[in-house]
Amino acid sequence: MPLDIQEINGPLRVLAGPGTGKTHALVDLYEQAVRRGVAARDQILVLTFSTGAAGEIARRIDERLRDDYGEAWISTFHSFCARLLREHAPDRERLLLNGFQEWIVMRTVLAGPDAGPDAGLDAELLGSLDRVRRSEAFAHDVLAFVALMKQNLVHPAALLLAAEAGAGERLQVLARLYQAYQQRMVDARLLDFRDLISSAIELLQSSPLLRDALRSKFRLVLVDEFQDVDPAQFELLRLLAPPESRPRLVVVGDPDQSIYGFRGTVPRLLSHDFAAAYGTETRLLDDCRRCSQEALDAGERLLAATQPGRAPRMLRATSATGGSAVVVARESDAVDEAHFCAREIKRLRSEWPDLKLTDFAIVLRSTTALGAPFEEALRALGLPYEVRGWGATARNEVVRFLVGYLESLRRPDDSDALESALASSLCGVGPRTISRLRAYARERSRPLKKAVDRVMYSLAARDPERYPLPWGGDAPAGRAEGAPQEARPEADFMAFLGAEEL
Repeated sequence: MPLDIQEINGPLRVLAGPGTGKTHALVDLYEQAVRRGVAARDQILVLTFSTGAAGEIARRIDERLRDDYGEAWISTFHSFCARLLREHAPDRERLLLNGFQEWIVMRTVLAGPDAGPDAGLDAELLGSLDRVRRSEAFAHDVLAFVALMKQNLVHPAALLLAAEAGAGERLQVLARLYQAYQQRMVDARLLDFRDLISSAIELLQSSPLLRDALRSKFRLVLVDEFQDVDPAQFELLRLLAPPESRPRLVVVGDPDQSIYGFRGTVPRLLSHDFAAAYGTETRLLDDCRRCSQEALDAGERLLAATQPGRAPRMLRATSATGGSAVVVARESDAVDEAHFCAREIKRLRSEWPDLKLTDFAIVLRSTTALGAPFEEALRALGLPYEVRGWGATARNEVVRFLVGYLESLRRPDDSDALESALASSLCGVGPRTISRLRAYARERSRPLKKAVDRVMYSLAARDPERYPLPWGGDAPAGRAEGAPQEARPEADFMAFLGAEEL
């Protein structure tokens, strides 16, 4: 039975299995609300989790409401928060970083004193940290940890306090790295992706007038894919639509479809916490238009076997078309698994020539962590492929080095980009040298490039044949033509850096 907006006078949870029309139900409620005068378009807030999903919802609504040109609030959680901060935050000029730029900042933190000999760690832990801190994977791992903390609204100071209270020295290290990363972001007026949510929460908590205005403005709030909500997003929703006001709030999702637990999402927010906060009124959507009954039954058996105590949910396939059996292939390791998939693609294409490569998809939890064996297997069989997402490119050290280097050329005052290039194993500058270069630049309020220029000049003064100046000329006792004004050969400066590491 379709949902009726006139029957929804408070919070409602809609549990909808795959292919049961979650988006259709949400769009239908939106149209009903506008046409029946429940809310105007600019009084309805629709939140979802991907730009593509937000665009699809907006497209469908525009098709249904061609005669209504009101402003629509349809976006991802992060885009909504970005708009709030852009229009209402005291500091509206902070730069939002992409994933690669976040990685650059973290690499500079890992090359700094919070991960070095001056961090006050015991010798064993310092040795372990020194072995991994320059690896590309470790920077990603620490960023993932930082993201998890932000998604749970755990601030660096609180984490450090808990770690120092007896949670272990390794957690203290992570807390210090988190604190150093966040301090660098604040000092440079930068935001990462997770900061959008936490900063919007802080803005609403500190601005009662704005908070009340938004609560009055949005007469209907619709949230898609609620099983993918994390604690920070749930807190944002509570601020916009507080439970005590009994808001007209509809969340749609399926706890069985939550696949982003490794990114910090918490499916129990849909299955338990929403009901605890807002009430237990629930509607079910269980007619599946997308999958065969064979696929639905296989999924139900798998969920029943892996989640003891889970209430059974029997979805019904409405399509008359039958499906093929689900095949489970078990291989000895990731490499064999990847080669099996590649061979199957080649076999199926040979048996059914009408199949195109675009008819196949390999779905991984993380292309960054798991994609390499599959790429190698596909290349070995001559199968062209496309990897979606930045992760596949970002994990290539050559690409990261070049991006950091080119960014430092484009913006000479961007010390983080230059530091990322210097920290690469392709460049070969040691972490101690980088730390001292940064300290030298910071003490003189200069960009890192100025300290690097001085190193180059000092080296050229010592051995001009081995270290020729890139701007040309020799390195006499005075300043070389074209050299930076402050670049003079100083033995003390080279001693300060520790020239043996160069």
